[in-house]
Amino acid sequence: MFKSQELYLIQKLLNKIKYSEFEVSEFDDFAYSPITNEILEKLNLYFDEKNAGTHLAKNNSKSHFEFDNQIGIAIRNRFKQIDDNYMTVISKWTYLETEKFAVDIIGPIAFEKVELDKLTEYITELAKEKTSR
Repeated sequence: MFKSQELYLIQKLLNKIKYSEFEVSEFDDFAYSPITNEILEKLNLYFDEKNAGTHLAKNNSKSHFEFDNQIGIAIRNRFKQIDDNYMTVISKWTYLETEKFAVDIIGPIAFEKVELDKLTEYITELAKEKTSR
């Protein structure tokens, strides 16, 4: 079910959470990783199948991304704290590269293209702002 790099990421994350302090940039490594998305997709599928037809399935409202919902606000707040070195790299990306990064950040939850565009533009503008100082 899980690939070795996915298990390694889970182990590393749980060890960090349980046994050490970590910087925001380390948290970003986990949050923005495509491997994290793969793990979440597998876990979502597992729980959807396991809970199908139960009260848990009925009460399990699917998460979705909107620029101004709780998930979107959390993502934007995390971006305000992102390391300037990341922003320097991002500021040099094309729109499509930034959009792909935004998709990776959103992960396996549902979103509409218009909401993705808002996040992509936000990331682009914030990168320009942080690197023009």
